[in-house]
Amino acid sequence: MKKLVTLKDLSQELGVSVSTVSKALNNNPTIGHYTRERVERLARARQYIPNQVARNFQRRRSLTIGLIVPNVLDQFFVQAINGVDQVASDRQYSVLVSQTLDDEGRSNAILDLMRLDGVDGLIATITPTTTDLTPYRRLEAAGIPVVYITRSPNDPDCAQVITLNTESARVATDFLLSRGHRQLAYLNGPPNINASKQRKAGFEQALRAQVGTAVGSVYQPDGLSPADTEAIMTTIMARPAYPTGILTFKTYMALDAITYLKRAYPERLNQVEFIGFGNLPLLKHLTYKPVASIEENPALMGQEAMRLLMQLMTDTPVDSTHIEIPGELVIH
Repeated sequence: MKKLVTLKDLSQELGVSVSTVSKALNNNPTIGHYTRERVERLARARQYIPNQVARNFQRRRSLTIGLIVPNVLDQFFVQAINGVDQVASDRQYSVLVSQTLDDEGRSNAILDLMRLDGVDGLIATITPTTTDLTPYRRLEAAGIPVVYITRSPNDPDCAQVITLNTESARVATDFLLSRGHRQLAYLNGPPNINASKQRKAGFEQALRAQVGTAVGSVYQPDGLSPADTEAIMTTIMARPAYPTGILTFKTYMALDAITYLKRAYPERLNQVEFIGFGNLPLLKHLTYKPVASIEENPALMGQEAMRLLMQLMTDTPVDSTHIEIPGELVIH
């Protein structure tokens, strides 16, 4: 694990006393403006963490794991949180859960707090717009390992636990084809997330295997909100040859699409069938629901993410930092 920067390290590099560095970082009025700026600039560059927090890192006494999810009301993430907590509790770790609401600014602020509060490790789901991993790199530079869960950035070096996306999307598309659908569509997820590319690839693989007997299109909504799904469904359903078999990046998108059909095209409710990623517990209570779902086993994903994080925190050798959980087609 990377050695943490100390006041002594900063003082030696600047050629001033440890006392001067400490006073500068604490805005002591006896320190001149120029010296304070030099100290602060170097502290930022070297990812310096205040002493008390640094001691927590060095001694590994925080016993706290950070967990960042998009929304604690999302049933997928509720199950993932339970999986993380189960393994963490067995290892005497507490889990600090925060939600980003898929807002990148909020996410970055939470990451800064996690770093300064001295969590021992972090499990995170990136926002749909995350392309700059600098806030995460700051944690890693401070000796805090990061494991990404379900949504991983397009970086092969990142530790991650995800669904076996390409194969799962292919199986889901094959199921729609087996039910006689010849006009298909895939509603994709955020383009900068690996899962979106992988699920798109699986959808296209299944169609290519049909050798021209079925056609399908990939649609890119602006986001994951109900309004975004409604906007793309308005375009899809206006086509003369509209798709009757639709795969969605998330089951929540499928539910939003069904809600749109109820209002705009109620006569098509029994013609159009959906499959979404995420076998949500609420589905069993619904009259209109997707014909099937991909079970992503979020609790298992949470458990595996916590186990991988424990290995990274203790510098234990790992076979792979990329873990893919097989998906299962669940018919409703």
